[in-house]
Amino acid sequence: MSSVDLTFAVVLRVPSAYSSHNPFASITPLSSSSSSAFSPVAPNVMLRVTSSNGNTTPSSPPQRPASISFSNSKSSGSLLPSAGASPIGSPNPFFFKPRLVINFAGKCILYEEIKVENRDTTTREYIHTFTHKITEPQMWWPNGMGEPILHTLRADMFEVSGDRRSVCSTWTGHIGLRRLLLKRIPDQHGETFYFEVNGKQMFAKGADWIPCDNFSSRITQSKYFNLLQSAQDANFNMLRVWGGGSYEDDSFYNLCDQKGICIWQDMMFACALYPSSSSFLKTVAKEVKHQVRRLSYHPCIALWCGNNENEEALGIWDESKSNRDRYVIDYHMLYIHTIAPIIAKEDPDRSFWPSSPSNGVNVWGNPQDPTRGDTHYWGVWHSNKPFTEYLTVKSRFCSEFGFQSLPSFEAMLRVTPFDEKGKQDLSEHLNLSSPFMDYRQRSPTPGNKGLLSHVSSHFRVPKDFAMFCYVSQVLQAVSIKTACEHFRRQRPYCMGTLYWQFNDIWEGPSWSSVEYDGSWKLLNYFAKNFYAPLMVSMVENGPKLEIWISNDNDTTEGELIIQIWRWEEKTPSISWHTFVTGTGEAATCVWSANVSDFLKYGSREQVFCVCKFKETTEAADINPQTVENYHFFAPLRSVTLLRPSIKIFDSVKPILSPSPSNNDIHLQSSSNVPRLPPKTITLSLTTEVIAPYVTLFAKAKGRFSDNGFLLLPGQPKEVEFKCWEDDADLTRLVYNGLSVVSMR
Repeated sequence: MSSVDLTFAVVLRVPSAYSSHNPFASITPLSSSSSSAFSPVAPNVMLRVTSSNGNTTPSSPPQRPASISFSNSKSSGSLLPSAGASPIGSPNPFFFKPRLVINFAGKCILYEEIKVENRDTTTREYIHTFTHKITEPQMWWPNGMGEPILHTLRADMFEVSGDRRSVCSTWTGHIGLRRLLLKRIPDQHGETFYFEVNGKQMFAKGADWIPCDNFSSRITQSKYFNLLQSAQDANFNMLRVWGGGSYEDDSFYNLCDQKGICIWQDMMFACALYPSSSSFLKTVAKEVKHQVRRLSYHPCIALWCGNNENEEALGIWDESKSNRDRYVIDYHMLYIHTIAPIIAKEDPDRSFWPSSPSNGVNVWGNPQDPTRGDTHYWGVWHSNKPFTEYLTVKSRFCSEFGFQSLPSFEAMLRVTPFDEKGKQDLSEHLNLSSPFMDYRQRSPTPGNKGLLSHVSSHFRVPKDFAMFCYVSQVLQAVSIKTACEHFRRQRPYCMGTLYWQFNDIWEGPSWSSVEYDGSWKLLNYFAKNFYAPLMVSMVENGPKLEIWISNDNDTTEGELIIQIWRWEEKTPSISWHTFVTGTGEAATCVWSANVSDFLKYGSREQVFCVCKFKETTEAADINPQTVENYHFFAPLRSVTLLRPSIKIFDSVKPILSPSPSNNDIHLQSSSNVPRLPPKTITLSLTTEVIAPYVTLFAKAKGRFSDNGFLLLPGQPKEVEFKCWEDDADLTRLVYNGLSVVSMR
């Protein structure tokens, strides 16, 4: 993009407390020494920034101009005339002439007088606009598509009274230059639904965000940072702020700007039938206007959405079906008649989506229509179907689907109640059918019984609660992995997946991929791989086993290695090598074979397949990547697994007394492992027999670079552990805090 025209709209909003003939007469000093009788209220000043780059009308409805958004960081002051200044609109305007100076990226781009001839008599606002062209702009990009570049913007308001000139207010923030559109284009299937950023299609990869604590006073910027860093590290480019939660603090959106995480922002209406009385709609109007003005400057905001699942409720809830006309009118008055116009006026450069799921504004019908809009799919968890059912689902953009697991055993220990003697009765409380576990379960249907049912369908049910926590996390990770790989293979028909849910609000069974304390469940480790820009996956399609490459970047090519393994063997039964091409910004089936060809080497319960894709040096932009995946032909409950003996080499010293686990662990030192910066340790794992879903645990707070992986004989696996604790003794950590488990 060679240049962009930035259009600044300076909006001065006058509170109703000011007199109509002299709106700024009430401005008084805000210091405690003021002797004025007026209350210390003042006009509000906004900067609204949009852009024009020669193509400001997207081809998809609704037609809106392209957007360059303004990121609002903490201001060092409000843009207001100082105390004692003569008011705008006074009989002699010579005594107060406001001027605005704007510096962009360290350069002054504007110095001119603010004119207030465009007054909105309804809202008592004065608007002044001007345009500045930026040549060769550095653009803001979502995570994985480029750098989320932000530019410093400083605005100073001067007052000129006679020969006197003084700065009365200063504001400093950041601008993110990007053109982000929701593309809804009719096609042979129905209508597309995807986001385009700076002219490039974006496959949305992420999850749904809920409040990260029941008490907002306990939510710190550090907690926001760690959670959003976890999203960035797992290759997320989008989070959906769920309408049943809350609007987050400014620091949340500032961090999303910095990390390139786009936000699908629900208005705070969810899972309910709301009234449409005039008094209620007035409060809604104030809330929406305030929040849109507060947040619209952030480049991370990708979409405004009216609510969560309230459109769908009109057709499926008994209450709404019993008086459908009334509730349809209520719905229309709230979301279409009240919220949509406010957003269109306050932030005309972003799309408004009425509900999630939905087909669009006034596009009535089944909100779960798989040919248009976004959909939610809960057939697996709530209907107790196997996770393989995800492979039958079609969606243009699946913005909610989930599968539960337990948190870590340590997390459950932290909240298990103590008796009057100060002891925890683990056998009483840590049981899936105990009242304590029922209390912490947030999904009555199917509840903890559903967890047990799903686990027993795919794995052998563990004998103790700690192992059940682990197995439930494996099943959750495999389930969502199956869904996300499937949706990525559907590209470009499907252009986004946001699974339910990313973070958690307390310890207990839930759909989250990150625990309440910020620790990663196995699902977040799996997401790092199935959301990677380059991914290889396998799926059975009728009689065939297909291998696909999903590629978010430019076209790549390299060697594809396919291996058949028998569970009891130490080497593959056979390997195939072929050269393939992965089309850029697409999903491509690069290889297929009859499943019967694999089953020549054993039954479904005896063999499995591993594939690796190794980029050639010529195809890689920087360093060639190697991505891999595996496909099991039968549930592991039907497979006879050997007990592995896992050896771990570390970069510190021999570990003499490993923590107990469900495996025999041998840890040795390795002098040739390179040292990494402080707070990071590298581990190398080996096994003599096949070990599925190998999972490492550490007592110190931190996370591993990979977890829940398939460990094969003769193929060492290197894993880094990065510690979050400032005073952590890594030697002590390795000696006393490390354990490992696998599915056997």
